[in-house]
Amino acid sequence: MIKALILDDEINCVDTLAIMLDRKFGEEIKVVAKCTTIPQAVECMELYNPQVVFLDIEMPQGTGFDFLLSVKKHNFHVVFITAHESYALKAIKFNAIDYILKPINLNELEAAVNKIMQKIKNDITINVPEINNLLDNLKNLKSDSKKVALIGSRQTIFAEVKEIIRCEYEEPNTTIHLTDSRVHFCPKPLKEFEEMLSEFNFMRVNVSSLINLSHVKAYINGPGGFAVMSDGSKVEVSRRRKIEFINRTSKI
Repeated sequence: MIKALILDDEINCVDTLAIMLDRKFGEEIKVVAKCTTIPQAVECMELYNPQVVFLDIEMPQGTGFDFLLSVKKHNFHVVFITAHESYALKAIKFNAIDYILKPINLNELEAAVNKIMQKIKNDITINVPEINNLLDNLKNLKSDSKKVALIGSRQTIFAEVKEIIRCEYEEPNTTIHLTDSRVHFCPKPLKEFEEMLSEFNFMRVNVSSLINLSHVKAYINGPGGFAVMSDGSKVEVSRRRKIEFINRTSKI
């Protein structure tokens, strides 16, 4: 039985989530603590040692991140809960930590819980790298020194945004090409990386390629042309994206 703690300043939200978990996962998950304040939740962490924490982001007396900073051991999985798309969700997405928007949708809850149960089944129980990386990223949300969690079939690596040269999609994986000739395979569609990296000067230049414009070293003219990257690779630029590519690279 997986032990869970819920932290939300609204008791009706705590009760609603507890009921949803009981009805859908009553045989797999037991809510051992329902908390409405950070000090109460920190105390319950010591008492019950839950494996999963459902954590509200914004509360009157602090944030969910304040709670994480207050907890001594980060040996638990986290599912963030928030009422709206906040500034912090970008950092959360970078670290592959699940979040659910209020009002809670049962399908989204089920998907998040199933992922956690699979991690626990596979003995992936320590969230320390993800949480520590998340807290670091929150200090500087706009910096290209921010690290992104790249989840692979065998391991998750953390790379700085500026280390990513290009992303190439070939079903079922997106191949991440990093500096120093490093390559990592992620079982995610290219669209997820495009959404995550768009504000960091990345551009989708064709159907299967997302490039870091900061790593473009030259352009070979043609109907669409080719971007020559810092690793020596040549990435085709589609005809319809040529003008945008030239405009954006001219401003670098």
